Amino acid sequence: MRWSPWWPRPGAISWPSSASPSPPAAARGRPPRGTSRGVPVASPRHPPSAPPSTVPSPGPVLAISWPEWDGSLVLEQPRTTSERNSGAQTEGARVRKYLVIGDHIDKGRRERSRMRVRALRNRLEHEASHDALTGLPNRGLFVERTEQALECRPDGSMLAVLFIDLDDFKAINDGVGHEVGDRVLASVAARLQECLSPTDLAARVGGDEFGLLIEGLSGQADAEGVARRVIECLTTPFPIGGEEIVVRCSIGIAVSASAGDDVDELLGNADVAMYDAKGQGDRYEVFEPRMMEQVVKRHEYDAALRQALERHQFSVKYQPMVDLDSGEVVGVEALLRWDHPEQGVLSPGEFIPLAEETGHIVPIGQWVLEEACGQVARAQRLRPRGRPLVLSVNLSTRQLQHAGLVAEIVDLLDRTGFDPHNLLLEITESALIEDTDETIAILTALKALGVRVAIDDFGTGYSSLSYLRLLPVDVLKIAQPFIDALATDGEPEIFVDAIVHMGHTLNLEVVAEGVETPEQLAALRRMGCNIGQGFYFSRPLDGVATTLIDPERFGPLDDLVEPSAPAPAPLALVAG
Repeated sequence: MRWSPWWPRPGAISWPSSASPSPPAAARGRPPRGTSRGVPVASPRHPPSAPPSTVPSPGPVLAISWPEWDGSLVLEQPRTTSERNSGAQTEGARVRKYLVIGDHIDKGRRERSRMRVRALRNRLEHEASHDALTGLPNRGLFVERTEQALECRPDGSMLAVLFIDLDDFKAINDGVGHEVGDRVLASVAARLQECLSPTDLAARVGGDEFGLLIEGLSGQADAEGVARRVIECLTTPFPIGGEEIVVRCSIGIAVSASAGDDVDELLGNADVAMYDAKGQGDRYEVFEPRMMEQVVKRHEYDAALRQALERHQFSVKYQPMVDLDSGEVVGVEALLRWDHPEQGVLSPGEFIPLAEETGHIVPIGQWVLEEACGQVARAQRLRPRGRPLVLSVNLSTRQLQHAGLVAEIVDLLDRTGFDPHNLLLEITESALIEDTDETIAILTALKALGVRVAIDDFGTGYSSLSYLRLLPVDVLKIAQPFIDALATDGEPEIFVDAIVHMGHTLNLEVVAEGVETPEQLAALRRMGCNIGQGFYFSRPLDGVATTLIDPERFGPLDDLVEPSAPAPAPLALVAG
C-alpha cells in the first residue's frame, strides 16, 4: 500500500516495556482494525476527567491532534469501548482523529507549523494597517508614523504633512463606473509613490484622499516643491478601460518646525489647508492661522443656518429678465438673501456652498420655491396683457438628488396656484452630470408637469454637446464672465456668439446674465441673444415691481444701445 505522509512508517512507534511483543496493527504500517487512518476520538477540548480515547494499548501512549496539530503532545490511558463511545457522544459531530506515534516527535513539522502561524499573523497585521485597493498604508498607520516622526526627528529638521483630495472624483465614478474609479485610485497611488523619495510616506487616508509624510525638510519651500511635483505627476491623463481619465487635485500643506507639535493638530491643519485649496483645481495651499478662523466661521454659520428658517431670516429678491428684441419684461429670477443677525445681509455666494455641503439647502430651497411661486402668482394675476411672467429659480445639486423633489414641486404648485409652464428651474452643468441617468429621469418627470429647465452659468463647467442632446433642456444661460469680457474685442465676443448660435441650432432659448453696459447690450442684440438680465436693466428688487406688470416697460431697445444712452429708470416696488 502507499504510505500517507501523515501515517507513521513501521518502527516509528515506541511502545511501553510492558507492551506485548507483537506490535499492534499500526506498527505494521496500517491503521488498527475498525479505524480509518486513525481512531475517531473526542475533541481535544474534552475535560481532563474524560480524555479523548485512542486505540487500545497495553500502556500509556502519546497522541497528536490532526490536522490542527500545533506540536503539543497528550499522554493518554487506554479506555474500554464503552468509555470511548461515551466520550465521543459528549462532543457530538466534532470528532478528531489521533495518530499513535509513541514518543516520536516531528520537530520539523512543528517548526513549519509555527512558521505558518507567524506568516499568518504578519499578513493579518499588514491587512489591518494597509489599504486593500492601493496597497498603501491606511489612515491609522499614517497617523502612527507621523507621530513617531514628530518624536524622533533630528534637531533643526522640519517635516510636512500633505493632504491630497481628488477633485470631482464622484463624477468619475458616476461617469465611467466604480470599477474604473477603483483603477484610477490604484493608478494615482502608484504615481504618488513614483514621484516621492524612498524616505517619504504615501498613504490613503480616505475615499479619494491621500496623505504624504515628508521628513528631513530644510524649509517650507521644500514642501511646496513636493506639492508641485505631485500636481505635475497627476496631470497626465490615466489611460484606463479605453478612456483617458483626467484627474485634478487640491493639496493642503502643514509644516512642523518645533518639537512640541501635536500630531492631531498637524493633520488638522493640513486638512484645513486642503479645504481652502479645494475647488480651484490643481492648486495647493500652505496652512495659515487665518484659515482656522474661516473654519470657526463656517461652524458658526452652520449653527445659524439651522435656525435661520425658523427665525424668518431669509428673503427673496427678484431681478427682471428682458426680451432683447421687444424690451418687454418677460420674467424674473428669484435670488435668495440671508439677513444674518450679526453679519447683515449676505448674498448666496457667502452661505449657499455651506448649505449645500451640510444639507440645509434642501429645506431652504423648498422655502424659496414656495415663497417665489406665491409672490409671482399674485403679480401674474395683476398683469393686464403680454406673455405670462416667467419665474426662474435656482435648483442646487443637493436638491436635484433629493428623492422627494418632484412630489414636493407638484404639491407647492397646487397650493400656490402657480402655472408650471411659467416655472423655469436653473441647474448648473456640474449638477447635470451627477448620476446622469437619475438626473434625466427627474428632469423628464418635471417636464411632464410643464416645468422648463435651464442650464445656468453655461460655459464654466462641463460643457458638452452630448448631454445637451440627452437632457430635456429648454434654456441656456451664458455665464457672466463671458458677458463681462464683451467690452473688449476679439475672442470673448467670438465665444458668446458661438454659444448663441449653438443654442439656437438646438432650439434652445439663450439668456445673457450680468448685462451692465450699453456696449454689452448692443453686442448681444447683434448676435441674436433672446433675453438679458443685469444691473443695466435693474438691480434685484425686494418685491415684484409694479412696472413688471407693464409689458412695455422698456419699450424698443434701439435707443438704449448707444454708449451715451442713460440707464433705464429704477423700477418701483410693491409689497410682496
